[in-house]
Amino acid sequence: MGLLLLLPFMLRNYLGGGGWKLAGTLGAFVGPGLLVKLLMASVFVVGVMFLLLVIYKGQLRETLRNVGRWVASLVGFHMPGLEVSRESLTIPYGVALAFTVVLYGIARSLGWIA
Repeated sequence: MGLLLLLPFMLRNYLGGGGWKLAGTLGAFVGPGLLVKLLMASVFVVGVMFLLLVIYKGQLRETLRNVGRWVASLVGFHMPGLEVSRESLTIPYGVALAFTVVLYGIARSLGWIA
């Protein structure tokens, strides 16, 4: 299930092979219900990790400007122009997914979730 859910992202090179295989392995161990929850939670973990990396690298202003241009292109129903640079900052999804699993394990052992 994990491999199938993330296959489109893998084929578009938005996701590396390691994160893809980790999601497949994780799905085999936890089942589809919990896997979907972990994948959704890992998206938020990736967002937080990216925000921290952008702040650390001092590229917050440029990133916010790019997000604004991207949203404007969505509202205007056109593709973003060349002025939207692709960030060279990347977060390995496998790391974020592994961190999400660790956070889930801690939360479950503390009784915060069933």
